[in-house]
Amino acid sequence: MKIFSMSKGRENHIDSTAGFLICYMILTHIFQFANMDDTPVYLWLRRFLFFFMPWFFFKAGMFYKPAPVSQVIKKSTGRLLLPFIIFSFIGHIIWCTDIATARKFSIREFFFTPISDVVTHTGAPQGNTPLWFLFSLFFVRILFCILQKKTPVWLISILAFGTAYILSFIHTDRFVYVMNISSGLAFCSAGYGFRHISQNRADQLIAPAIAIYTLIVILLPSYVDMRSNHLITGNYWIYCLSSVCGIFAINKLAQVKFLSKTSNKLKLSVIGRGSMIWFCLHWPLLLVVKIIALNIIGTNDTAYFIAMLATCTIFLPIFTRIPLLWVLTTDPCALIQKKTSKENV
Repeated sequence: MKIFSMSKGRENHIDSTAGFLICYMILTHIFQFANMDDTPVYLWLRRFLFFFMPWFFFKAGMFYKPAPVSQVIKKSTGRLLLPFIIFSFIGHIIWCTDIATARKFSIREFFFTPISDVVTHTGAPQGNTPLWFLFSLFFVRILFCILQKKTPVWLISILAFGTAYILSFIHTDRFVYVMNISSGLAFCSAGYGFRHISQNRADQLIAPAIAIYTLIVILLPSYVDMRSNHLITGNYWIYCLSSVCGIFAINKLAQVKFLSKTSNKLKLSVIGRGSMIWFCLHWPLLLVVKIIALNIIGTNDTAYFIAMLATCTIFLPIFTRIPLLWVLTTDPCALIQKKTSKENV
């Protein structure tokens, strides 16, 4: 049984895992919007699925293909930076609407707030905060491309983890992306390295990985908010180790026959293939619910939670049926090329 199968077609178990973790990510954001991120359910889910953000950087490393720096920049711009800009703008418009309902909002704020948020603060506008991942992954891919050419992958990973650990002591809301690019590079390079281990070696590692993950979750649960690179609970190095082990474990479980059939029934692989749409649009959608629901429901957190959960459950699958959104989230350059080709005919 392959842990990190790298065939030419899509990997169903990887898509299923992506679908499961993107659903978990959205659920955590709903908890946060509803001011329920201190509830036992939220904290217990976090205890087991703390590695969900490292998994996405790890996955980027698994599927990274060595190429010239210029090609990596071009490809990353089309698949990461352009969707970042497009959906940042959409989120910013909705955020401005939300702010305008509460206070006066100047034209200067409209233009300069998102630029300030991205460049000097979190690496994403307040209207679509989760997009920090695309912004950081853009730089992670380029850095990895440059370093991987002359530096052993294991050394990149160790140095990046070490840098991230040192930066974790800096508590600031300025240039936050510098903090998470280091940890992102560490997990990305780890994913690239594990991709190249032999099948026999992978089979030997999976049992100890599951055992270590389980023991840490029980005895010393550790969690780092990857966006800010702040240690929330436990130990930073234990978090790094258990995240890698958790990634091994979840990829293994996704290939178990019973769970694979269950994930197919739940359409997790379908969600995984459209995860970029879910990722880019769920936060603006939650902002829309916030604007509407608070005027109707008020401050009832439970009703607010249900309204957001229902809205995401209904609308996000519908969004994945819109061809334009697939183009905008995967390769916006295709629209420009198509338009140019029509003009040349």
